[in-house]
Amino acid sequence: MAKKKLIDVRYIGLSTVRIIHPYRWDPTNDYVQSVSLEKAAELVTYPGAQFELVDPAGMPEIVSFVEGDSRPVKELKAKRRKTK
Repeated sequence: MAKKKLIDVRYIGLSTVRIIHPYRWDPTNDYVQSVSLEKAAELVTYPGAQFELVDPAGMPEIVSFVEGDSRPVKELKAKRRKTK
């Protein structure tokens, strides 16, 4: 059985706590939860821009899912720094 890929999603809405069972975004978890790719897609398309994907470049322990590969973020950052 394949392991589901988890994506970090940050709550950026107005309230101090956001609960969508079984997930909870609040100050204790810095408003970030790891959710499945399907749930992340659902959350970031909520009306009113309540959620955003956590930038993998800002969290070095995360591998990139945006570019469709599993290279470490340090390697992806180095690729971006190359001259045009």
